[in-house]
Amino acid sequence: MRYFTISEMLRSDTALKMGIWNGANLEHEENMRALVENVLDPLRARYGHPIYVSSGYRCPKLNNAVNGAINSQHMRGEAADIYAGLGGSIVSSQGTRDGGSQSAMRPSGGSASKGTIAPNDTTAPQNPHCGLDPQSPKPMNLVSENLKLAQMIAEAGNFDQMILEEVPENSLEPRWIHVSYKRLGWNRRNILKKVSGKAGYQTVSKEKLK
Repeated sequence: MRYFTISEMLRSDTALKMGIWNGANLEHEENMRALVENVLDPLRARYGHPIYVSSGYRCPKLNNAVNGAINSQHMRGEAADIYAGLGGSIVSSQGTRDGGSQSAMRPSGGSASKGTIAPNDTTAPQNPHCGLDPQSPKPMNLVSENLKLAQMIAEAGNFDQMILEEVPENSLEPRWIHVSYKRLGWNRRNILKKVSGKAGYQTVSKEKLK
């Protein structure tokens, strides 16, 4: 793991606000490590600019709190929501994100952590490349840059599912990207998009992203 950390994948503003212990077990951590090493680190190296994780691992209670899918890969540590950020001094149009540690929290609900790193632990190693200083303004979310990330992920082809989230009508520029990877099993390489204001998901071909 070069650019991302397990602690970064565990941090959650929502969990902090709601007092949820977003603890992961060792299997979840191995899944997160596989996602980082096979998808996120290679993507960051190729992109050459910071990539921010807005939501990584979610315990079931946290997943329910953010209205995640009942079978979300986030709960297995297999998925992350990411976005490109350029100009760290510019406040993000996304507002508060689900992924910036502000202070360590005590266990209160959610999963008991049996992993190696406590969630929301500010003493855990921080990431100089992609992690955000909790006191720093959040970066601008540039949808055109997000599309570049999606194109790179599709071209690399080493993923299970990629969803272009909150895409405007007649566009492929997402506000953020959901990407997953299975450490065990077959990776489907499915590409979908969620159009803003519309229910359901639409299939996107790899050719359309070129």
